[in-house]
Amino acid sequence: MSTHDYSLSNQSGASFRSDLNNALAAILSNNSNGSAPSTTVAYSIWADTTSGKLKIRNSANDAFVDLINLDGTIARDLTLTGASANIVFDQSDNALEFADNAKATFGTGADLTISHDGGNSIINDSGTGELKLQRGGNTMVALNATGIEITDPDGTGRVTITGFESSNAQIYLAADEGDDNGDTWAIQSTASTNVFRFLNDTSGSQVTKWTMTTDGDVTQTGHLLLPDSKQLRLGGGNDLTLEHDGSNSIINDNGTGELQIKRAGNTILSLNSTGIEITDPSAAAEVTITGFEGNNAQLVLQADEGDDDADKWRIRNVASTNMFKIENFSTGSYVAALTADTSGNIGLGGATTPASLLNIQKNDSTAYDATAADGQIGVGPTLYLLNGQNTQTGVCQIVFGMRSTEEQVRIVATGGTGESLRFVLDDEEFFHFDNAGRLTLTAGTNSYNSNGYLRVPVGGSSLGAWVSNSGSTSARKHMRFENPNNTVGSISTSASATTFATSSDYRLKENVVAISDGITRLKTLKPSRFNWKADATVTVDGFLAHEVTAVPEAIVGTKDEVVTQAMIDAGDYDSTKLNDPIYQEIDQSKIVPLLTAALQEAVGKIETLETKVAALEAA
Repeated sequence: MSTHDYSLSNQSGASFRSDLNNALAAILSNNSNGSAPSTTVAYSIWADTTSGKLKIRNSANDAFVDLINLDGTIARDLTLTGASANIVFDQSDNALEFADNAKATFGTGADLTISHDGGNSIINDSGTGELKLQRGGNTMVALNATGIEITDPDGTGRVTITGFESSNAQIYLAADEGDDNGDTWAIQSTASTNVFRFLNDTSGSQVTKWTMTTDGDVTQTGHLLLPDSKQLRLGGGNDLTLEHDGSNSIINDNGTGELQIKRAGNTILSLNSTGIEITDPSAAAEVTITGFEGNNAQLVLQADEGDDDADKWRIRNVASTNMFKIENFSTGSYVAALTADTSGNIGLGGATTPASLLNIQKNDSTAYDATAADGQIGVGPTLYLLNGQNTQTGVCQIVFGMRSTEEQVRIVATGGTGESLRFVLDDEEFFHFDNAGRLTLTAGTNSYNSNGYLRVPVGGSSLGAWVSNSGSTSARKHMRFENPNNTVGSISTSASATTFATSSDYRLKENVVAISDGITRLKTLKPSRFNWKADATVTVDGFLAHEVTAVPEAIVGTKDEVVTQAMIDAGDYDSTKLNDPIYQEIDQSKIVPLLTAALQEAVGKIETLETKVAALEAA
């Protein structure tokens, strides 16, 4: 196309028509040319084919201003001005920048907003549904009307709290808003000594109440307290009792055996029918608490003289249900923290009637904040595995197996800078999720190495790496492809066929014009016959990707492109791929519109020739 001065002089009919057609062509093509039009007015349009930009004349009519690239992309800073806050796309930063109080809003009713109010970063859900955090399309954390739910469809969920170098990892439990001494408990792993401990702020500062070392040694600073006339009963027939009756402290042996005091497994003191014996033998020691008929057997731990509700813990065997429970009295009544039944089922928190080997329940409305200093490991029901090694060789794992000599299924989490989550069967890895968000499903080894977020090897000529079964012969959509603009494609099936579709709705398009140069562009295509280097025995028809210049949108990639260090640094490829070729690809279906336009032009020419031939034959 070319420009025009838009001045039509007096001239003969044919010349005038030619001049008028040239003016109309310039208008139709937006003055498409490598040089600016000679005649301009304010706000006139120029498609600059040299710079590849669509430009508009400024109001002073002394310069052109860039609008967009001719390929439809925008390559300049763009400001969206709001009533009180602006949004800017900064080309140099490759960033969409929201000013304070400017919001990103999602949903027809502003159901989700993301903003910064100058002091805080806010993700707000209107409450019409759930606010979900997903991984691989699966909801891991959901905030809803009942609180926070943490789930994992893979069954491998865990919450980890890791302190900085030389810092502790800890959970704070603050009851009653934490406004009184004794309201706050801390569960802590210490960096300096690697001990696990419970602390309470009864004295106004956190004081250690219970400690366990890496060897399993436990230290408790409080007392083991039983009320007056309540006994600690040992032996199947209440052979030994410990109590205080309101006046006296009593250790009572019924005389059927010896009353012994031991140290390090050795009997140091023995009370028997002959009196008291002090010896130093070595034997196993056991403590048994037995309730009377119909009564529970329990051990109550009351720290700090038991003068606050939170000081009281109880371990008991419930006579009516034979349930084993660990309970706390911080609410004014005993609430179970751990429950175990005679089948070996264990319940933590509110799971007081466990129906499986491990049940965890916690009613917690605290909003999860991944940026919180403590990681909020105590939010919601939590199962926490921590390996203090915290390196690539340090792992936490869950092992499933009948015996150690049989095949085992293991769920393995690796720490350090190369965090990963793996499923291992009989020492062969079948599932690998790395810290780049990539998922690899392997056929028994981890030798399959390719860049991508989901990697699935094919195990046979008739086995599919991915099978999607609709379960119906009616039309069903198996896969939908989306980006921030909406759905851009899908794969669907009918009763007997598969449709691979890309978006094409007229409502998504603008500046629609007919293809007028189909034959001209078609002639630039160079269909060839060739064989692939990987299969020299088969000759096929096709194109060389870099030669398809008539339909550039049909081509993916750049001729002779290779993996660069910048691509590796950006996380697009691993370090082993440096200088590997990135092969161009072609979507031959995108050539169909050009073929159709060229065919229509050819049909038009044929019909014209047929009309002329018919007229000549009739003359």
